Amino acid sequence: MKVIAGLGNPGKPYDSSRHNFGFMVVDHLAERHGTTITTNKFGALIDKFNLHTDQVLLVKPQTFMNLSGRPIGELIDYFRIDHADAIVVHDDLDLEFGRIKIARQGGAGGHKGVGSIIQVLGTKSFTRVKVGIGRPRFGEQVDKYVLDRFYHDQQEHLEGILSRAAEALELILISGAAAAMNIFNPFNPKQNEEGTQV
Repeated sequence: MKVIAGLGNPGKPYDSSRHNFGFMVVDHLAERHGTTITTNKFGALIDKFNLHTDQVLLVKPQTFMNLSGRPIGELIDYFRIDHADAIVVHDDLDLEFGRIKIARQGGAGGHKGVGSIIQVLGTKSFTRVKVGIGRPRFGEQVDKYVLDRFYHDQQEHLEGILSRAAEALELILISGAAAAMNIFNPFNPKQNEEGTQV
C-alpha cells in the first residue's frame, strides 16, 4: 500500500484557501478515481483506490496544519506503510503560482505541516509534491495570505493546476518519483505567472 497525504486546515473558513492546496489536490485525485474522502480514522479523513497493482490510501489530516504529522504517522503505522511509500502534497510560497515540484529528502522549508510530519516520522525519506502559491502581490502578511483564497484572476486556472498535480501523483505511483521529477520539475520560461503553458 502507498499513502498520499494532502495538507490543509479543516473547516469551512479554510475551504479553497491557499494553505489547503494539498486538500484540494487529493480531493481532485479521488474524484478522478471515482471516490470521495469521507471515512474518519485517527483524526483524518481517508479513502482508498486501486491503481494498477497498488492500493492507494488518501489522507486529509483534520488536526490543523501544525499537527498534521500525528494522524499521518498513526495511519502509516496502522497500515504498515513504508516511509518511502508516503507522498505528501502541500502548498509552497517559494514556487510560482501553479508550478509543481517533486522532492525527496528535503527539509520543511518553514512549512509547519511538513515539519510536523518529519518530527513524527523521524525521517525525511517521504516524497513531497509542492504546489506553488507564489508570494503576496500587495504586501499582505504571509500568515494571512496563506489562509486567504486565491486572487480572482488565479481562480480560473485552479482546475488545470489540480489536474496537473493529480497527473504528477499518478506518475509517481506508476513510475516512481525520479521519473515524475524529470517531467514536472523543469521550469519552463515560456510559462506565464499562472503556471500554464503559453
